[in-house]
Parts: sequence; C-alpha cells; structure tokens
Amino acid sequence: MTLLEEFIFSLNRTERGKLRPLQFRGVKRKVFRKIITTTDSEGIPPDQFISQLKITQKRFYQIYAEMLHSCYHDVAPAGGTELLQYLGNMQLYRHFYIEMKRQEKELIDAKDSKALEDFYFKVLLMSEFFLIPPNKAGKIRPELLKYVTRYTKVKQPHPCDQRFIRCTEIEQEMYQNFMRNFSLEKLKRSVDELEEIYRCVRGKDHALAKFKVTYILAMIYFWNFFPEKKPEPYLEFLKQIINDHRQTFGSVGELMRMGVESYTRPNPADISLYKKFLDHPTPTGEGSSLLFIERFLPMIVIEGEIAWAKKFIADRFPLNPGQLHKDIAMHWWRLLVIYYIHSNDFLKAMETLEKAIASNTGKTRNVTLDINLRCYKIFLFVMLNGPGTASEEIGKHIRYARRHGFNKGEGFMMLYLKAVSDLVGLSPFEKEQAQKIRARYVCELASETRLFPLFDKIYQKYYT
Repeated sequence: MTLLEEFIFSLNRTERGKLRPLQFRGVKRKVFRKIITTTDSEGIPPDQFISQLKITQKRFYQIYAEMLHSCYHDVAPAGGTELLQYLGNMQLYRHFYIEMKRQEKELIDAKDSKALEDFYFKVLLMSEFFLIPPNKAGKIRPELLKYVTRYTKVKQPHPCDQRFIRCTEIEQEMYQNFMRNFSLEKLKRSVDELEEIYRCVRGKDHALAKFKVTYILAMIYFWNFFPEKKPEPYLEFLKQIINDHRQTFGSVGELMRMGVESYTRPNPADISLYKKFLDHPTPTGEGSSLLFIERFLPMIVIEGEIAWAKKFIADRFPLNPGQLHKDIAMHWWRLLVIYYIHSNDFLKAMETLEKAIASNTGKTRNVTLDINLRCYKIFLFVMLNGPGTASEEIGKHIRYARRHGFNKGEGFMMLYLKAVSDLVGLSPFEKEQAQKIRARYVCELASETRLFPLFDKIYQKYYT
C-alpha cells in the first residue's frame, strides 16, 4: 500500500470532506478517483496503475508524492512538529517516521542546538500519547529511544538524565513482555526498578523524567497486576507534575490533565468534556487520535450516550477499518464491539468481534489484547446462549490466559473472567450467592470500570 493510499484510507468522513478533488487534473484526477472509491484492503497495485496510465515507474511515484503533499495541505497542519503530531495522532506511523527523520536532519544541518533540543523534547512528549502498533515499533521505538539519548546530549545536562534514559529502556522491555510470553515476574522486576527511579526523580525538576515514570506506574497499577498497589497516588502526582510544569508542557498540558482524570470514575461534567473534545478535534488531530478515542468513547457509551456515539462513529471513524493495517484496524473494530454491546445489538457485536479477532493475528498479534477480546466474547456468548452452557467456554479462555502468563487473580481481565465463571456456575435461583459474587468482584476491581458493566449486564439479566 502506498503512502498516499494509507493517508486517504485513514481519514474519516469529516476529514475526507476537506480533500479538494478539483485540484487534480488529468492522470492525477484518475488516480485520486480510483483511490477514493476503492474498497480493496490492499490498495491498488502500482503495476496496475502504471500499465493503465502508460507512465514510467519514476513518474508514477513522483505523481503520488505530489498528490500526498497536496492532501497533507488540505487536511494537516502546514509543517514542523505540528505536522508530526497530526501524523502520529492519525496513526500514520510510516509518514511520521519519514517526516521525523527529515525534520531532524534539517535541524542538524542548520546547527541550531536550541531548535534541535526543542524538537527532541516535543517529539518525545507527543510520542507518549501515540498508540504505536507492533509492525511499526521495530523502527520507531528504537529511534525514539535514540532521541532520548540525543536529547540529553544536546540540552543542558541534568542529574536525572540517565534515569530518564533507563526509564525509556524499561518501558521497551515491558512492551516486549506484554507482546509474547507474558511474565509477571519480569513485570515485577521492571516495576521495582521504576519505583526506585520514581523515588529519585519525584522531587527534581526534570519534567519528562517525572512524567514518564509516574505515567507508566499509574498505568500498570491501573491494570491491577499488583492488587496491593493502587494507581490513585500516581494519578494525583501526575496532575501535580502537569500543574508545576505548565509552561514546559505548553498547549498539551490541558490534554494531559484530561487524560489523567479519565482514569477515575467520570461525572456528567467529565462526559460532556470528553464529548466536546472528540467532537472538536484540534488541528493537530488529538480528538481524532485512536488513543484518546479508546480512552473516552467507551466511557461515553457506558453512560448511555448511544445516539451521540452513533453520530460520532459515522463522522469520525475510518470509513472502512478493513483498509487499515490490521493491528490498527483491530482497535477500531474493538471500539465498535463496545458500541454494539451497549446498544444491545449483540449479534452485530459478535460479527464485529470476529473481525477484531481476525485482525489480531500473525507477527503483530498482541496476547494482552487477545485476552481482552476473549473477555468480550465470553459476555456475548452468555447473552446470546444463556449461562447454562457457558462454564466450559469460559474455562477454555481462562486456561488460555493462564498459559500466556496471566495467572489466577492477576490483572483486571482475569478478575473479570473469574467473576463471570463463578456467576454462570450458579443456577438463576441462587440469587443470594450471586449477590455475594458481585460484591466480591466490586471490591476486587478497584479503579477498573470497563469490563464490570458487562458482568453487571449478565448479573441483571439472569440473577436478579
């Protein structure tokens, strides 16, 4: 798939409306029309176009480059780190990598160390809010790790620089751990080292180091891998960091604060804020970012804003997620599953879930996300078939999770699987015992509120 096709396929209905087809003439008009109307998930083979248009391969790629630049102009910010932020928020990581390297080289050639320091800082900060898929991580993640080292060399030295570098290395190790053969022991060693770094940097003025280590710890504890540790103290400290370094973080400070607050139970004012943010994305695309849509949309849907969500999906989701790289498409399919579940359209949810599962395969397969999808599959199985035949099905998924390192009682997904398993093992007449299982689960789940509504739907339908 060419960069031009990838760019157009990633755009939602609203963004596609900004493209100006009349700017293209002749061969470019034919190319644009073909791309905009195709439903092929692989795009259009270059050889097919070259043959049909009777042009050379060199001219073909020149045309595509010129058209891509024109499409950037229609939809994206003009240049600099704002363009990079847009490309990253839109999950256009091939584009991001090429543009990132181009801008870095330009600044190095200009020998402007202050501008280069500012560039590295902004790229490292914005990358904290990107959902980089495995098939792109091979290039981008190592390059960002190099940026950490280059940033510490070009700026004024700070005592926390080496801890910042080590924090980034640990993050990469944890990422690999979650991808395959998850090990709780490895995660514990990583967390222990991060806690040591946290204690060392929390009283210092290195904004990036403090933010990064605190954010990672908050996310790990939010997932409830270590029930004795709660995310709330780290979330509160993140708010303090954002407040203390408002000038350093600049325009993304408010976005960071809103993201942090979304990890606590929302009130009606929060839901209104999330809707406003997603409905009115900034020019750099934060409101269209998959990371933020994944964070906010399920909370909005769980609160019953189904009509709003339906319109948002029509306007702001890619027209055909199947045309995206499958490791990105899987996230969009998963969001649609959540929407259909809370719309009580369980058949459509199961159909979409199968697309999500099919996207999470091959070299880019993520075991953690696989188990998450299985949590939704169990819910749909129970709602469509009843609890009587569900025990064996749930047991199969629990065994799968344990084989992949998610041991008994560790992580909020295992808590959910165990709670549903215990619940469906009861007859509908054992209401008192069902109530006890629900109460225990509520006590165990701490801050996690995404899967609990699924458990509660089963409980309300069959055991009240």
